[in-house]
Amino acid sequence: WLDYYRKLGVSKFYIFDNNEVGNNDLQELLKNVYDVELIDIRGRTKLEEMDFQHGCYKFAYDKYSSQFDYIGFFDIDEFLYLCDKTIPEWLNEYTEFADTDIIKFNWLIYGDNEQLKYEPKPVQERFTIPCHPLCCYRHDFPESYHIKCLVKCGKKMISSNCHSFYLENGICKATDGKITDMLSNVYTQPFFKYGYVKHYMTKSVEEFIQKKCITPSDAEYKHPRNADKWIDLFFTINE
Repeated sequence: WLDYYRKLGVSKFYIFDNNEVGNNDLQELLKNVYDVELIDIRGRTKLEEMDFQHGCYKFAYDKYSSQFDYIGFFDIDEFLYLCDKTIPEWLNEYTEFADTDIIKFNWLIYGDNEQLKYEPKPVQERFTIPCHPLCCYRHDFPESYHIKCLVKCGKKMISSNCHSFYLENGICKATDGKITDMLSNVYTQPFFKYGYVKHYMTKSVEEFIQKKCITPSDAEYKHPRNADKWIDLFFTINE
């Protein structure tokens, strides 16, 4: 994930560690990585103090964006795809976004690709066939309606949600070049021609079970785990 975004032109990473209390895996993995800063929000108390995911995003923009031209907000299973261009190359080519403060990229969902077990290979090598853009998973509308954002730095952020933001006097466009609602977390006319976010939602059967049905997590909001519910959801996009 880090190597992929470095190749896109990202110079600095801020990762919010919301693993369980006592889980030091990320600290060990990244202790000598020069371009990553870990922000410790392990445990229910810290997560609530940060105001969960949208609070993390606003914190990151408010604290760090003054150092950069753009800041992107992507989870560890999300890979921004710009048709084999870097972020600077993409911005230079698509000049219609020069006046744009928030660029919204639709999700393209990837399922298990009929894989049962984890393999130690990059996800983009393991899962190559996306789901249909109109597949539904956790919502009563297609998952591809969801967006994630690349945000130009320099304006005051008024509010945020888990997918988008409201900037003071900001302009927001989807990748089709149309102006759209800044704070909306969906764009209901998915457009993939110029770029999108590859979202590896379930990965293999083994990984999904480990993530959603077995491993306890302080990052769960206020709902206890329900393995049957998660397995039902798994089969909404996988055979």
